[in-house]
Amino acid sequence: MIEDVLQVVEQSPRIVSLGVFLSLSVLYYFLFASKSKPLDVPSYDGNVTPYGVEFLSTIEKASAEHPDSIFRLNTANYDTLVLPPKYIDEVKAAPEAKFSIGAELYTRNLGRYTLIGTVGRAHGFVNSIRQDLNRNLALTFPTLQAETEYATGTSIGDCPEWKPIAVYSAALRMVALLTGRVFIGPQLSRNEEWIGASIQTTVDTFSGSFKLWNYHWSIRPIMARLLPEIQNIHKQNKRVAELLEPVLAERLRQMSQPDFKPPADMLQFFLDNLDGKDATYQAALQSAINVAAIHTTSMNITHVIYDLAANPEHIEPLRAELEEVISMNGGVWDKNSIIKLRKMDSFIRESQRMSPPGIVSMSRRVQQDVVLSDGTKLPKGTLVACDSWSATRDSNLWENPEVFDGFRFEKLRAIPGNEAKYQFVTSSPINMHFGHGSHACPGRFFVANEIKILMAHLIQNYDIALKPGCERPQSMYNNIMILPNMEGEVLFRSRR
Repeated sequence: MIEDVLQVVEQSPRIVSLGVFLSLSVLYYFLFASKSKPLDVPSYDGNVTPYGVEFLSTIEKASAEHPDSIFRLNTANYDTLVLPPKYIDEVKAAPEAKFSIGAELYTRNLGRYTLIGTVGRAHGFVNSIRQDLNRNLALTFPTLQAETEYATGTSIGDCPEWKPIAVYSAALRMVALLTGRVFIGPQLSRNEEWIGASIQTTVDTFSGSFKLWNYHWSIRPIMARLLPEIQNIHKQNKRVAELLEPVLAERLRQMSQPDFKPPADMLQFFLDNLDGKDATYQAALQSAINVAAIHTTSMNITHVIYDLAANPEHIEPLRAELEEVISMNGGVWDKNSIIKLRKMDSFIRESQRMSPPGIVSMSRRVQQDVVLSDGTKLPKGTLVACDSWSATRDSNLWENPEVFDGFRFEKLRAIPGNEAKYQFVTSSPINMHFGHGSHACPGRFFVANEIKILMAHLIQNYDIALKPGCERPQSMYNNIMILPNMEGEVLFRSRR
């Protein structure tokens, strides 16, 4: 018997190593894993549909049955405790040491393997966006306007006749070009390898984490080495570092000169705010911000284009507003002209209301055992979030909430006292799609400008319509996430 075992060890060392690893993993779990007892609250499962597992009807049912208490959504990639509105102020004011947004991203997206929530958790990373990027937004307008023509020309092109366009794929490329121009500068932003790496890393990061959740935690380290998506993330990061190295070296050389004038790009902001100056670290920062910016912005733009094609009665009023505003400003976009696009701002916000990025917001990981103000105890390691979906369909807030009204928020802002309310970037308890409070997305102001400048160009230069006999492409679902249909097409035709 012993001889047989020794023979297996000698002939199959990999199998033995796997067995040892699994045994140690199980031992670690029982000895050291958290034994915090989960909160005893009502639990709800999602619904399997042809478009994915959705929780829209689930959260509506759960919120109706428990409007003022906590319930659990049994999502595939980590159960989530959904907090009622009474806890919003408490969560938004809590420090990162108690309710962590970075740890939630890392946990839910398996950052150990996908790298989400690693370098992006550094304080200097957030400050580079919240302070430097936002302070220099005025300098990004001419850059975005110039790059938009190139981005649309290479992603959609000239369409003398009606031409079907795969919207999500086009949006990914256009957003990668626009963000790249501001984040890294002209030396790399149009480099096809850089564009490809920016897009593919974004796609592989989320698809890789989705796939890894299908495996037991004990074998994820092994599967991460086998899944192409996870391996591609590391390969792309390595290639990004190689592409970045000469650009970084030249920037560091310029910074050593007494007459250096720092450009307003993310590369410079990262160099100013973070200690790491090597290409590998700076490449990781660029990949992290690209994943965040390209993923969410591309989805948002895709929904907006779908809604524009499905609701064509909005196109001419939007064009009229664009022509009036741009003619008053000499054909140039800047802060003052963008602010005047009230119809555009309203349309984008209504699109997000109807198709938000998810059904919950303000997602956090509880970093220590927490006792809420009413005595409710949340165990360490729990993932919590606030219900943001119910507010989008609340008839007490919106007239005909199930109906798309692109100018809904323009009309609300026309009411005296509401001029500064109901904007796309406004965060509030009834509009938490960018988060709320001090941890609201710091890049949302840049994103709003980017979407508006891109959509202005598309509306001015193209007719957009659904295919004959087709409806708006159906959204897809992945647990608490709502995704645009990534295969959907609409028709584009160049305006003469």
